[in-house]
Amino acid sequence: MSFLFDQFGRLNERWISPRVTRGFFLALIPILVASAVTGIFLKDNDFQWHYAQGQKVLEEIGSGAAEAGTLPKQYFLSRMLFDSALALLPYRLARAISWMAGVGVLIFSLRTWGRIIGREPPRWSAIAVLAVWWVLPFLHRDLDECGLQIFTLGMFSAGAAALVERRWVTAGVWMALAASYKTSPLLVLPYLLYKRLWREAGVMIVALVLVNGVLPIPFFGWQQTLEAGKSLVGLAVYSAASGDPEANGVETPKHQNSSLKLALVRFLQTFPPEHPLFLAKPGQKDSNQQPVVPVAEIERHWAFFQFFDLDPSTVKIVVAAVFALFGLRLAWAFRASGGDTPNFQLARELALLAVLSAVLSPFCWKQHLVMILPIVMVVLRDSFCTAMGRWHRAILILVWCCIWLPQRDILGRELSVAVASYKLPTLACLALIFLALQKAPASKTD
Repeated sequence: MSFLFDQFGRLNERWISPRVTRGFFLALIPILVASAVTGIFLKDNDFQWHYAQGQKVLEEIGSGAAEAGTLPKQYFLSRMLFDSALALLPYRLARAISWMAGVGVLIFSLRTWGRIIGREPPRWSAIAVLAVWWVLPFLHRDLDECGLQIFTLGMFSAGAAALVERRWVTAGVWMALAASYKTSPLLVLPYLLYKRLWREAGVMIVALVLVNGVLPIPFFGWQQTLEAGKSLVGLAVYSAASGDPEANGVETPKHQNSSLKLALVRFLQTFPPEHPLFLAKPGQKDSNQQPVVPVAEIERHWAFFQFFDLDPSTVKIVVAAVFALFGLRLAWAFRASGGDTPNFQLARELALLAVLSAVLSPFCWKQHLVMILPIVMVVLRDSFCTAMGRWHRAILILVWCCIWLPQRDILGRELSVAVASYKLPTLACLALIFLALQKAPASKTD
């Protein structure tokens, strides 16, 4: 293990030496070139869906018949206006501009977190390059989508930097924009209230109202804007109160979803053969996990095992209890008021919020996990600065394995879905949160 760790239990500094950092950086160049080719010219995926939503908005606005109720419930109308801006461009040109902007925003985010978590020791640029390699499967997946989730990370990072640097107006505005683009960063608002950062919370609320309650009115009208807000709230209530713990109100549940709630449901509940979360032998269900043979003939996939068999009502209680305990633990860790929290600790807490905004969402796909980049930088910095026990080192290695090993290119489609059912990325996120909650020293510049 001396290859990975030094004699004191820290990560070996060879991993951030100038020579190794240069090698890691140069190795990223062909990956970026290949990603540009596939992401801009060969892929469609979710970007096409958002582009189509933008076209729909433009057509309805142009005809004077824009109806917010016909648009996706899981997004604010401000996100639909962003999609309509993409749709003003030819499709492949829109992908190219979005991809290049995504790379630029990624660099901005890395520089921002390098600045606010403390540059020395070790060098922030070396940590940033190493962190990119740690989360490369998620970054590569999102660049296939032309960086749509990296934009969320960029806005969140700008807001985090403003919070750490005590620029309260800028902090509130950027966090509101992040939550408007992707609703899950709304988690920041209760955090600001709990930390007694009243000005930042006030600015965020005002900005949310202006961006999502006032800006859409000229395009959709007052009534349609109000209906869209009600639909979003209704979806959140349905997801929380539904009798089926795995229900999200938008689509059938899928094993590729790394949501923490769905991860708990996966281990607590046993699903019958006809259920979408029951993985059958190849050829017995289609790609949407719908039976193509009689239900009585369906057999489980050899790599798919189920564990506890609790009824849905009990599962909901257990999930609520786990979330409550988790929330209490975080509340204790974040108990200092915002004004009394040192800058490096505030940055650490915001990095935790970034990953929580991904895994606490009902929808957490592989590309959404680019939000773990800040916490990976924090944990890597700690690992180079602080001696770790044997268990901490084992957890760090496990995190890397959970991120890198369950790849479709390695396992194939059928087996990769079975492995995805065990929620390894979710486990990696929880392990990173555990490591980040451990006490770590500040750098000399903090």
